[in-house]
Amino acid sequence: TLSSRDEYVWDVAEAGRREEAAGLMAELIADRARVFGADDWKTLRYRHIESWNAYKLGRRAEAARLMAELAADYERVLGSDHSQTLLSRHDHAWLVGEAGERAEGARLMGEVAADRARVLGPDDPATLSSRHEHAWLLR
Repeated sequence: TLSSRDEYVWDVAEAGRREEAAGLMAELIADRARVFGADDWKTLRYRHIESWNAYKLGRRAEAARLMAELAADYERVLGSDHSQTLLSRHDHAWLVGEAGERAEGARLMGEVAADRARVLGPDDPATLSSRHEHAWLLR
């Protein structure tokens, strides 16, 4: 079943077999999308994890691309001000910077920080995190 495959993917990753886990996760995402739909919350959540797995495997440009696609899908499904949309945009900006595009990452993170301040307030921990990462990308 999909839930047992979910557990298996985690076990493979925890065993240090990240490349194998990445392939299994891609298959699981495709199957979840087929069964529950591409907009199912868990399918979207697994795509978030897939992006971070790509980053951990050193595939930074791929990770940034996957996160950009996910952020666009979250915006379409949940709206631009939803916390998951904002989180995915934050992570995308950070990954863009990590992929060597620091100026673009800083620009994107500045936008996320402004949107989080507008939606969540200037002192919210998520807003402060985006402001911190924005400053880091500008250095």
